[in-house]
Amino acid sequence: MKKIINDYKNIIKTLGFDPSKDQQISLHYQRQATNQMQISYITQKKIDQILEHTGVKISPTKKDHRQKYFTATKPAKFFDTLVHSSKSEQYLVEALRTKFVQQFQASVKLSVKLYEADTIPTFYNMQKDQLNDNGKMSFLSSRMSCMQGKPKAYFEVYAKTKGQRIAILEDTDGNMYGRALLWAEGLADGSVGGNHYLDRIYIADSLSGSDEVRAKYQHQMWNEVCTKLNKTIHCYSSAHFGSLIKQSGVGTQPPENFIPKLVEGATALDFEQYPYSDTFQGLDGQEWSMETDGEVYLCNTDGENANGENCSCDSCGDRMHEEDSAWSEADEETLCEECRVWCDDRDEYINQNNAIENTYSGEFHHENDLNR
Repeated sequence: MKKIINDYKNIIKTLGFDPSKDQQISLHYQRQATNQMQISYITQKKIDQILEHTGVKISPTKKDHRQKYFTATKPAKFFDTLVHSSKSEQYLVEALRTKFVQQFQASVKLSVKLYEADTIPTFYNMQKDQLNDNGKMSFLSSRMSCMQGKPKAYFEVYAKTKGQRIAILEDTDGNMYGRALLWAEGLADGSVGGNHYLDRIYIADSLSGSDEVRAKYQHQMWNEVCTKLNKTIHCYSSAHFGSLIKQSGVGTQPPENFIPKLVEGATALDFEQYPYSDTFQGLDGQEWSMETDGEVYLCNTDGENANGENCSCDSCGDRMHEEDSAWSEADEETLCEECRVWCDDRDEYINQNNAIENTYSGEFHHENDLNR
């Protein structure tokens, strides 16, 4: 990293740009220990102020000094501390800044690892810029993903999905810079099929400085997942990095008739909370779908089932809001508007399949009442 910075300092000098003023020159710079995508540094001015006001003589080798007094910043902002430019020079400086950021980011080795379903709640629960209970850090914030940092209970439904995995973009220390759900096809015999689908790819704040940079890392994640699976798969985010795809036929939607399923013994309403889901927002029985009228509708960010106040008609099976339902004591059924008629004799709704109409009065009677 230091070589990259020193090389650009020499380029700036060779091109005749004015360097930063002596008191503002970045000193003792190195890659930030807790975030490899940021640079830790301090200026001489700050060193002098700290000595004057606190009596502390800064030592860049002391971990507590670097944590307390040093500035950690993104490479683009760090580059701006190296040079002053006039308005006429800004175009060239911008080009140098972009190149510097690209080289700096490329110097950080990031790769994709696939983790099993039971780890998914932990990855979603990780808080940004702190050591989490799995011993790793996340650089993906709630600003980039509304579900990041939410309680683990939200994501138990993913942990109970057959063949579900999560793709993590991580550095050599296992810290998280990106994630995406990897769905597997559920077959009628209860097994997992060969089809897969990579859901929306979320990238860390520090890698999302522009659409171009974000697309580069999204493409890397998708490409490495395809390599691990030894096949090309569809991906929610493929529209974002389409210009980088060499393979043909890569779509943004899941394959036709692709139905992920919960594990045996688990059903849609077994869970107390649910996440917001990008692609499969419907869950009915054991099957995920892109429909929204099932037992569970995963479109809320507060853990609630958007269809939580819905119920099913016991006669036709259609779902409806509770306010649109009616309970029939005579038939011991919850009925929708299409499956019920009013019975004056009983002063309640009854199943229309069990109703007999008096064609003279227009009233309905329950068939059991006429047979007594």
